[in-house]
Amino acid sequence: VLSVLERRAEAVEAFREAVRLAPQSADFRAGLCKTLAYAGQLTEAFAECRKAVELEENSLLANTNLILVLQMQNRPAA
Repeated sequence: VLSVLERRAEAVEAFREAVRLAPQSADFRAGLCKTLAYAGQLTEAFAECRKAVELEENSLLANTNLILVLQMQNRPAA
């Protein structure tokens, strides 16, 4: 919601706190990934997406967000 309201810095911090509290949550890491990507922090977004996929390789959310970041970086998904 914060990201949609153009409050990306707050959204990033909220997801960082969620990941701090539940570091094994692929969903929280995928959310942080997407939020970082929309905040223009693509290198960190990519790293968080990779961690999310490593935690749950069949996660649709994690894989979709990873593809989004790769597209934003103009990199192939394969």
